[in-house]
Amino acid sequence: MWSCTCDVLEPHSLQKEKIAKNVNTTHRYASCNMHRKALNLLSNRLEDERGDNADCRKFVIRMVDYLSRLNDENLVYEFSRPIFNVDCNLALRVFTSTKRTVQLDPRRVLAHLKSCSAGLHEDTLVISYLECMIETNEKSLDVEFHNELVHQYVDVTEKYYNVSSSKTEVSIDRETSGRRKSLRTRLMNFLSSENARYDAKQMLEEFPPTRLLEERALLLRRLGLHDRALHIYVHKLKSLKLAEVYCDQVYETETHSDVYVAFIRACLRKPPDASDEESNEKRAIDLMCKYHDRINPVKVLSLLPLTTPVSDLSKYLKLTFSRQEHNRRTFPIERELRKLECLRLENDLSKLTSRSVKLTSKDKCSNCGKSIDDVSFSLMVGDDGDGDGDKIVHFREECDGGDDVDEKEDNTTD
Repeated sequence: MWSCTCDVLEPHSLQKEKIAKNVNTTHRYASCNMHRKALNLLSNRLEDERGDNADCRKFVIRMVDYLSRLNDENLVYEFSRPIFNVDCNLALRVFTSTKRTVQLDPRRVLAHLKSCSAGLHEDTLVISYLECMIETNEKSLDVEFHNELVHQYVDVTEKYYNVSSSKTEVSIDRETSGRRKSLRTRLMNFLSSENARYDAKQMLEEFPPTRLLEERALLLRRLGLHDRALHIYVHKLKSLKLAEVYCDQVYETETHSDVYVAFIRACLRKPPDASDEESNEKRAIDLMCKYHDRINPVKVLSLLPLTTPVSDLSKYLKLTFSRQEHNRRTFPIERELRKLECLRLENDLSKLTSRSVKLTSKDKCSNCGKSIDDVSFSLMVGDDGDGDGDKIVHFREECDGGDDVDEKEDNTTD
């Protein structure tokens, strides 16, 4: 008599029935606030389905959705750990969720994420969390989290420097490592963001002294130390193009800035390792000609050596004198045109404020349709100005349905 053994596979219908039963049981536990039992059930099913990627992902998504709504911090930290072993991006949603009524303490979340990422060698997990939190809570989040994000960028980027064969610092556009270039770009974007509230002075003290020079220049810019920033671009990165971009950005944001004077000063200043034959005067004069309309001539000419031939400055002097003559002629014209515009506006205002409106009991608000009566109102003047397109409306506090429009007010009645 022959005998044999074989594995009996569970029918698909029974699997679906078991899953449905688990889901119902989970909902029942959740409705009774028995969250630990519900999460234990999901966690066990997650372990059972670990070999099947499709089913395993389904239970991961269910656990993420459950934890994203849970206000019990201890349970969130405890049961989120297995999810990191399956999908870090899904696990991160647990801590960036806005579904829960009580938000998690970001300091505890940071400590938890650092602990989880250490075991998984996932170096950008904390960065992704901080980026999300700063984007959604940029005004309410403490400065320490902005500083922490800069620290994380620097620490992770330094790891890629250590494994790279390249030891020479280069600008971002010349980076050969795609991963390092991506991290540095994200760091640059954050450092230059107006919403970033990091402590630039503290970050500058903790930055690596010989690397991330382009990023260091942004810190110096925030502190207003343009001379030091331009020294990095001109003498360490040896990129006049980056220095010009820097000056253009500063000039557009800072009124009456002397950043181009600082640029020329950096060009004229020789680094200690420069040869005696190396001369930067021609380069400085070329920049003076290029940006003659943005430079104070008295300040910039005082930077040049006394031995500079006047013939070398002839082009710059012609451009400067021409600009000065143009300004001398056009400024009086512009001043008179502004006076005429001011008189025209005063005349228009006088006409509008001298108008009167006669109200009757039949007059209705153009916005809400209610009677004007004797309450305060506004006169919406038509585009033609002849009174045909005028509208009478309540003041906003007396008109519930009024649209936001620009109002020219007239509160007088005959």
